[in-house]
Amino acid sequence: MKRTSFTDEQIIGMLAGLEAGAKCAGLRRKHGMPEGTFCNWRAKFGGTTEAAGRADARSCPDEGTGFRNVVAPVVKHEAAAHLKVRFRLPEWRACRIAGADRTLARYQSQRAPGTERRGRFR
Repeated sequence: MKRTSFTDEQIIGMLAGLEAGAKCAGLRRKHGMPEGTFCNWRAKFGGTTEAAGRADARSCPDEGTGFRNVVAPVVKHEAAAHLKVRFRLPEWRACRIAGADRTLARYQSQRAPGTERRGRFR
């Protein structure tokens, strides 16, 4: 097993800094450690700090753990259209606020109606 470059006292001190109100990302950046290591330390030494009773002692709630809410482009387009109508915003600003691509707001299909059905019958 690989040896750690920090002693147990140093690790507990870092976790105490987190309890004092420091950001998880700031501590990791300062000491040069990956997120997984920091979360493992919280799981291992969580009983020695004030965070022992918390249910989220194994996770880093201060940081997004890489999970993102995925929103379909159609929903972004609808949100941009709503902003344009409701707040009378220009198209570029509504698209920027909604996170939609501006070309999506201007897109109109060139297919004739019923084209996909004709292709299946051939």
